[in-house]
Amino acid sequence: YLSFLKVLILDRLSINEFPDFISDLKNLRELSFSYNNCQKVPDSIGNLHKLEVLKLVGNGLKVFPPSLTKLKLLRTLNLAGNYIPSIQKSINNLKFLKEFFLSGNQIEELPDTFCQLANLESLDLRNNDLKSLPEDFGNLTNLVELLISENQLTTLPKSFGNLISLKHLELYINPLGVLPECIKKLSSLKILWLSKCELKTLPENIGNLKDLETLHLRLNYLESLPESIGNLANLKILELDNNKLSILPETIGNLANLERIFLDHNRLESLPESFGNLNRLKILRLDYNYLDSLPTSIGNFSKLEFLTSEHNYLATLPDSICKLTALKTLILSYNEITSLPKSIGNLVSLLKLNLDHNYIAKLPDSFDNLNLYSFSIDTLPFEEEDENGY
Repeated sequence: YLSFLKVLILDRLSINEFPDFISDLKNLRELSFSYNNCQKVPDSIGNLHKLEVLKLVGNGLKVFPPSLTKLKLLRTLNLAGNYIPSIQKSINNLKFLKEFFLSGNQIEELPDTFCQLANLESLDLRNNDLKSLPEDFGNLTNLVELLISENQLTTLPKSFGNLISLKHLELYINPLGVLPECIKKLSSLKILWLSKCELKTLPENIGNLKDLETLHLRLNYLESLPESIGNLANLKILELDNNKLSILPETIGNLANLERIFLDHNRLESLPESFGNLNRLKILRLDYNYLDSLPTSIGNFSKLEFLTSEHNYLATLPDSICKLTALKTLILSYNEITSLPKSIGNLVSLLKLNLDHNYIAKLPDSFDNLNLYSFSIDTLPFEEEDENGY
């Protein structure tokens, strides 16, 4: 009676061996046999000629089961979380494969035949030991999502620029050092992760990625940004924290759709006046820089909800900060602030305020208008104690 079964899920059942009956289920379309510590897959699985979805996640597999390449109708293959060191050359038999998940294995290289998976749309190779990609990797022109973070890549093949359908690319934690020129050709990209890639500079052609909405560049060695960064008019998220930035280009003010920017843990001494053009900002992080002031134009951030600027050298706040009526969180601890603007009470949405380790002697009268649920002020002493402790 199981002969007509189309979907079978046998996850987390502590089954150490692949059940023999499965290979007799000739009509099976989807099989999930994950987290069972079953380290061997029988050759008979290749008899499931109608199988379209196969998930063998977290089973401790130490080899790529060669019989899988007989499953010519496979559209989704998930082998994540195993110990697979290499892929069968006959992988090109899976011509209909659209989704291939191989994260958390020990793969050191891909066979050239891998590049013949022309229908592949989503490929996850995160957390492997890849040092390079095949020269013809760019033949995978239908790829929409490519996750290849946490490997050992030092460069990308020239053909990589042919991935014209790519919208989501994750390359973080790879020792690239330099952003390859081929990236500029990926004109459909919307999401790009380049965190912790040992980047010291960005090329001017980064501005070619006009559709980009999310750009992660944290934990690199960037000292400056190219003027062309301002061409990324659709950018909504820009993460630049933990770099060595000492200055921002005026063109950053062209990012009119930006909603979130992380600039903390850099070496910024000031922000350009054009920064105030980012009037769609909701989240702004400026902690651990060398800022001694905030631009007056910060008052333009009518949608700003979250602002942190702790561990800087701010002595005063611009009066315009009181225009931030959408602000919910304001963290200004570890600065040199001596007073608050008189109209601080205009921050009607403010819920959390931290002013620890400043030099504020008195709060303005309007402060009583605030409806805070969290307020912290641990003011440093203003007068030295005399010999009697007073």
